[in-house]
Amino acid sequence: MQIMSDAPPGVGGFAEPSFSNDRNFLDHYFACIYNKLEADALLFNRKLPHSGLVGSENENAISAVLRDFLPIHFGVEVNGIVIDRLGKVSRQADIVIYDAHRQPSPVFGQFRDLCG
Repeated sequence: MQIMSDAPPGVGGFAEPSFSNDRNFLDHYFACIYNKLEADALLFNRKLPHSGLVGSENENAISAVLRDFLPIHFGVEVNGIVIDRLGKVSRQADIVIYDAHRQPSPVFGQFRDLCG
C-alpha cells in the first residue's frame, strides 16, 4: 500500500530520512565544539601569565567536553596518575578517563580532598 500526499517531504508527520541532513547537522555541531575549544585556548594563551596555567585550563576545557559526550558511567579527572592492580604507577596524565561504576572513588580524588 502506498500513501500519496500533496504535502512537501517532511510535512504532516511523514519525515523522509536523509543521511545528508544528519551528516550536515553533525558536521556543524562538532565544528561549533571545535571552535569553542579553539576560542578558549586562544583566550588562555593570551590572558594567562604562565604556560602551566594555560595547559591546565586547556585540560579543563577538554575534560568538560569529554564529560558531556561520554556515557555517565565514565569519570573524567584532570591531572592524575593511574595505578594498576599490581601497584604499578603511571606517570602524571593530563586527563584520566575511568569506569566510575567499577572505581567510584578514584584515589586521586581522595588525595585532593585530604590535601585541599
